[in-house]
Amino acid sequence: MMPIQTLATDLDGTLIPIDDSIRLKNALETLRETLAVEQLELLYVSGRSWKLVREAIDKHKLPLPDAAICDVGTTVLIPAENDSDTGDNGDSDREGSIPNYQISEDYAQRLRQILRGWKASDVLGQIDALGPAIWPQPQDCQSEFKISFFFELANQEHVCGKVRSWINDSGAPVSIVVSKQIDGPLGLIDVLPKGVHKGFALRWWLEHHDRPLEAAVYCGDSGNDSAAMNCGVNGVVVANADHHLRSAMEALDSPSIYFAVEPSTAGVLEGLLHFSEISLA
Repeated sequence: MMPIQTLATDLDGTLIPIDDSIRLKNALETLRETLAVEQLELLYVSGRSWKLVREAIDKHKLPLPDAAICDVGTTVLIPAENDSDTGDNGDSDREGSIPNYQISEDYAQRLRQILRGWKASDVLGQIDALGPAIWPQPQDCQSEFKISFFFELANQEHVCGKVRSWINDSGAPVSIVVSKQIDGPLGLIDVLPKGVHKGFALRWWLEHHDRPLEAAVYCGDSGNDSAAMNCGVNGVVVANADHHLRSAMEALDSPSIYFAVEPSTAGVLEGLLHFSEISLA
């Protein structure tokens, strides 16, 4: 077994404790100590924006990551080279304990290669022109590589069909991710560079930094984590995972996928120990 070098994890429902139990709080502290002692690289892989990832780190006292993959795999954040650099995200963490992070220009360049000159403003405008059944999300939900829209769930088949037809007709090198508001009645469409998702970004990071895929562990709890678990790394399905992820990983029937007995934070720790040679005192 190759020694584990990297722990990559989803946040909501996975690394973030799902309740206030002492067991999960202790698991987070043990995980923090293990990462430090073993000098493991820590990556956060989340659908959240960096702003929301940063809020989660502060609220739940999470260990600081070596990098964060945000916005459904379209943004990679790395520690800023110096404290005076607020990075391309334009936010400073000076008021808190979290140091500055900045957008990885290397990854941004990779996504620009995929887009072949297409601009976010062009894509947004042309999809917005498809009709009133689909409309843009607020500006803070848009980025250079993620263009996001709302639609009424009752119109999902019609709306998604129109967007896919536009993609085919225009030849735009993009694809869509369709989901539903967690606390609302609307459907969501994210338009991303073609083939880009959590797994694409995770694999890029590992290969770009000469990290063996088999020396990485990825932990998740929902269907949108399946791409990351399928990118060549070891996968941990925490006990509270939804049926979409569980059934997809069961179908793989692979020794590189581990189904934890423990939920969320404790499941992350359990999975890391399963794939590593680390033993707790």
